[in-house]
Amino acid sequence: MLDLHSHTTASDGVLRPSGLVRAARQAGVRTLAVTDHDTLSGLAEARRAGAELGVEILDGVEISTVDARKTSIHVLGYLFDPSSPALTEVLSRAQGGREARNLAIAARLNSLGMPIDLARVRALAEGTVGRPHFARVMVSEGYVASMEDAFDLWLGDGKPAYVPEGALTPRDAVDALRAAGGVAVLAHPLSNGRSPDHALAELRRAAKDGFDGAEVYYRSHTPGEVKMLASFAAQNGLIGTGGSDTHVLPWTHAPALPATTLERLRAKAARARTSAP
Repeated sequence: MLDLHSHTTASDGVLRPSGLVRAARQAGVRTLAVTDHDTLSGLAEARRAGAELGVEILDGVEISTVDARKTSIHVLGYLFDPSSPALTEVLSRAQGGREARNLAIAARLNSLGMPIDLARVRALAEGTVGRPHFARVMVSEGYVASMEDAFDLWLGDGKPAYVPEGALTPRDAVDALRAAGGVAVLAHPLSNGRSPDHALAELRRAAKDGFDGAEVYYRSHTPGEVKMLASFAAQNGLIGTGGSDTHVLPWTHAPALPATTLERLRAKAARARTSAP
């Protein structure tokens, strides 16, 4: 089984990279992309665990960007050179943007009557700090009953404490991944309550911006949504990918990916590297 979307404690997952790989194997996953937010720091441990447990680990990343309409767009990257200077520079900018965003979220929550000690939020993270860490503190403070409520009421896109990522554009991420010899995929186009029309418009823009694929086979997509997105991705020359987006257990499988998905991504990356100046 192939899973191209997962997170560890290097960003906002709850399992260390080795623990994630172990859980993936127990869930039947044999090829796993580790795609932490704006960081590659969990990849080495994941590779070691994969070698021990017989799970193929693909280097991955999920880069936070915002488009011209101030819409949050997450860009999944695969098959890149982790030592690429261009990718390193873009991830550094993304991390800087995250820190500014975290300060703004804390200030927003304070203004809404929910003071948050940012040091407590940072203490929950072994790596990249994100909204799930804020949500955990909000639960512990009694501001909300659950992490789901934290996002649905306050932290989710368009909610009162939401602050968009502003350091990078989608094109910045695509160009860096291409320079690193990798491929770029639009993540979860139907997330955060986005309508099918919104998702289809995002796929059109992704194709124009040089994306190689779009996440069609996502854990929350219905069969009808998968069919719609697969058709539209194909019409726009995008490879349909997918994954569980695992952060916590139990592992929630995405719909099965076509057997040729990884082969097509590898061929796309190889063509890009051959044509690079």
